[in-house]
Amino acid sequence: MLENTRWEFRQVLGENLVRPSPGQEPYLKLANGRLDGFSGCNLFNGDYQRDIPDHIRFLTVRGSMLKCPGQGGVEKQVIQVLQQVRSWRITPQQDLQFLGQGGQLLAEFSAVYPKP
Repeated sequence: MLENTRWEFRQVLGENLVRPSPGQEPYLKLANGRLDGFSGCNLFNGDYQRDIPDHIRFLTVRGSMLKCPGQGGVEKQVIQVLQQVRSWRITPQQDLQFLGQGGQLLAEFSAVYPKP
């Protein structure tokens, strides 16, 4: 369930993520060691490594560099948080949580599945 699911950001560093507009929700997708996503204005991608079941580390995160009026803070938060992630878990409500080195909650996501 971690991989091949579109995960939309709900919270970053304990704060609800402000969505720029409908259809512009920041998200990420993980598959086969590759990361792809959208941080509110820019697309990003990179590589990740999962060496034991609940550990994950983003090795590289690269993004486009469009000017984003009013979205600079969101863009920076998303990239900074991904660089700090060390583990993950799925909650009973089926949300994804990324945790830092000390187990602190860094980001939370909701799964979005395609409609049949």
